[in-house]
Amino acid sequence: MELRDRHPNLFESTPPDPSSLESTTLPSITLATPGSSSFPTSVTGSWDLESTPPRGEFQETPSAVAGSELDEEVFTTDPPSEIRTRSGRAIRLPPKLGEWGEVALLASTNEDEPSVSEALSSPDAGEWKTAMEKEIASLEKYGTWEATIPPVDGRFVDTKWVLRKKRDENGNLIKFKARLTARGFTQIPGIDYDETFSAVVRTDTIRILLAHAVQHNLHTVQYDIESAYLNAPLDDEIYIKPPRIVTVPSGKVLRLRKSIYGLKQAARCWRDTLATVLRERGFLPSVADPALYINHKYSEFLGVHVDDLLFVAKKDNGFTSWLGSHFTLSNLGKPRHLLSIELSWTKAGVSLSQETYLRRIINKYLPVTNFDFANLFSHD
Repeated sequence: MELRDRHPNLFESTPPDPSSLESTTLPSITLATPGSSSFPTSVTGSWDLESTPPRGEFQETPSAVAGSELDEEVFTTDPPSEIRTRSGRAIRLPPKLGEWGEVALLASTNEDEPSVSEALSSPDAGEWKTAMEKEIASLEKYGTWEATIPPVDGRFVDTKWVLRKKRDENGNLIKFKARLTARGFTQIPGIDYDETFSAVVRTDTIRILLAHAVQHNLHTVQYDIESAYLNAPLDDEIYIKPPRIVTVPSGKVLRLRKSIYGLKQAARCWRDTLATVLRERGFLPSVADPALYINHKYSEFLGVHVDDLLFVAKKDNGFTSWLGSHFTLSNLGKPRHLLSIELSWTKAGVSLSQETYLRRIINKYLPVTNFDFANLFSHD
């Protein structure tokens, strides 16, 4: 039986609404409108921004530290068995994860994701500094911000450097990656952002798409969009203070013009931008998975996971050059490593594995000796 027959909804695209063809965004979710029977007229409960729910219990300081400079009360790491909401409803907390959970909690630091201070004081300080300078150059290249005088009542969103060593499917170091991100948790809903949802292609959709490609011997290519979020314009008025190694004139700050990583609405902005471009070629979202785009004219399929794209078609049909005219991209060829999944291609088909990913997780959180990897990854 054909995969198309077994999964009909996956291969059907959402027909365009004639009234929305001039819209700059691609509708994928129908929302209830005010005044309709399905629109809520009120929401019960309240949210006090000044307070936080309890995360533990206080206990008296042991007598051994009496008279020291420590406070009279210390915070214990043992959580209560249950907490109560303001309405009085009891919420039971899940049990501990057992010995493996405690081992995970004791894992110290991740050498592949150091802090800025750790990175700049490490033997790889030169590589990290170069990566940070490259990130700033990329941000300026895309016109991410502009220096301006801050308004009297302007709000600022904090930023943070996220550093990471990128590795291939075998765990070998590829490059040092530095990314300047916004601390989105400092944003206020309704003021700094509205819609945030952005779908990503499901893992089972990827498996079905690969099976369809193997079954019909289709052209299969993986793309990576460079600095994907920086391609998306930002309509909201958001200001940031100049991050490290960025110089601006005295008395000025930076107003964001593009949606940098970390903003609550960044993924949504990128989704809308990409969907608008894809619609120019005839791509529409699948009924079963809105992150799978289908072009019936050329029988093309495109699975989207943020900046990772999986393209399946009978042939290229100029798709690579067309997409490259809109975004800066890397053509990775036949997919070998996609979303922590290793793909091995043979004449008989393709096999999927996450052995390298599992090894990395085990070595990070279960640093025990004589771990039987051979038995764990046995195919018997």
